[in-house]
Amino acid sequence: FGEARKLMRVVRAQVLGSAQVVCATCTGTEIDLLEREEFDLTVIDEATQATEPTALLPLLRAPKAVLAGDHRQLPPTVLSLAAARQDLSRSLFERLLELHGPSVARMLREQYRMHEAIMTFPSRELYGGELRAHPSVEAHLLADLEGVASSELTGVPIVFLD
Repeated sequence: FGEARKLMRVVRAQVLGSAQVVCATCTGTEIDLLEREEFDLTVIDEATQATEPTALLPLLRAPKAVLAGDHRQLPPTVLSLAAARQDLSRSLFERLLELHGPSVARMLREQYRMHEAIMTFPSRELYGGELRAHPSVEAHLLADLEGVASSELTGVPIVFLD
């Protein structure tokens, strides 16, 4: 098995060496295969869900970075009370926004995930009414999906059950 593992490492290194884009989790950038790699740019998606130490790992690999996320949504998951007391429940994204103000952030005003009726509340309450639904989803219902039968539950955008 030793020879097979060695061959696998060589193949992985060749693939990595020829790749134009490498995708990894924040902590995945610390695997042996990437230990000497440097990149032109680091992009951290859902950066508001990463703790500061976790976000720093991929940032050490490139001189430029893009942190994408929404600090009004899910924060980092911190299970340790001691870590939370040490302010590790805040993301680097949020800290940078606090330090440098809104000039370092860009709001994406068009969303592609939900019906306009579902989007109205978060748009009004969290985004000052600036969020808009893309035409491809603004009137999209469950009943519009292939294989979903039309019914009183799937033919409306919002259903409240008690």
